[in-house]
Amino acid sequence: MLDLNIETLSLTIENAAGHEHRIHAIVLRASAILARRIEEKYGENGAAPGAADADSLTATPAQVDLKSTSNEQAAYAIATAWFDAIALHLES
Repeated sequence: MLDLNIETLSLTIENAAGHEHRIHAIVLRASAILARRIEEKYGENGAAPGAADADSLTATPAQVDLKSTSNEQAAYAIATAWFDAIALHLES
């Protein structure tokens, strides 16, 4: 089983004018998607091979246009960027 402690997930959001009210819901959903994906990949039967400590990880920016993207699509894009950074670190 993977023992993973995430203290902070942070975002830098640009050009969200008019969509500020959606950010909270999107981030909550992205966190839930991230947790589910980590559990699916590294849960009871699939511990990460070389898990190591890291003070911080930086994810690739998720390019999301809130004018043309649903909350679910935006959350998935953010969760994928976070997950890819974690997976890259755990599997290196």
